[in-house]
Amino acid sequence: MSETPFVHLNVHSEYSIVDSTIRIPALIEQIKAMGMPAVAITDINNLFGTIKFFNAAKKAGIKPIVGADVLVQKDDDPDHTWEITLLCQDEEGYRNLSVLLSNAQRHVIARGVTCITSDMLRTHNQGLIALADSVHSDVGHWIAAQKLEQAVDAMLSWRGVFGDRYYIALSDIDRPNEASINAAAMYMAAHQNVPMVASGRVRFLADDDFNAHEARICINRGDVLADPNRSKDYTPRQYLTTPAEMAESFKNHPVLLANSFEIAKRCNIDFNFKDYFLPDFPVPDGMTMD
Repeated sequence: MSETPFVHLNVHSEYSIVDSTIRIPALIEQIKAMGMPAVAITDINNLFGTIKFFNAAKKAGIKPIVGADVLVQKDDDPDHTWEITLLCQDEEGYRNLSVLLSNAQRHVIARGVTCITSDMLRTHNQGLIALADSVHSDVGHWIAAQKLEQAVDAMLSWRGVFGDRYYIALSDIDRPNEASINAAAMYMAAHQNVPMVASGRVRFLADDDFNAHEARICINRGDVLADPNRSKDYTPRQYLTTPAEMAESFKNHPVLLANSFEIAKRCNIDFNFKDYFLPDFPVPDGMTMD
């Protein structure tokens, strides 16, 4: 294991079709080469890559952390969403995340966006660790709108739901206004005793993959790559950084790196691939399931 205790807890794979170019075998190979003991994939609103990821990681001696980035409908603006990363701490967490994502597929808002509601998350949160991105979470949206009291209220509300399973996730990837939003989020979290964790928000493997990633985004959105007015939601720094690179980015806050490792230790889930679990299907009188 690397001397720097860091684990990537927010990585999108090829199963996040809209925003990632990362194939799972290549991800696992690179994680092993970097000496990281674990990694999480957190594809948008889905667990489609879970089994492929789980088996590949286990075979390579890497601890697989199962999770998803989940879109949550804004209470004050029902046509828009905010984002939260949910990691499965145990089997109960996996089952609750499965329920949440199933509900999301039936809850469609403007522009065909699938999401859950805050009430769904409050009901099905057990066994899940929540990472609230400083920019894209509800806390971040309130900070960006300069409504700091609402940001603190949101932070405290979710801490009340998740307890010690709630973290503010901070990235250093050159997003617009990221530095000022991070500073405000860190100030609030420190004063409210909410733990924080470093995050890379990885969407491609190598730094020179950025242009290919942007091309994929444009294809998905129907945009022209050369259009200077197109929306640019990703940065060249969202590649799979090494622990040393993360240590440099967070050299003034090493506890944020250590927390990623501690979260990885808390996530322990396994799957039973040996037994078959058939549905309890009703059969006619005088006949058995066999």
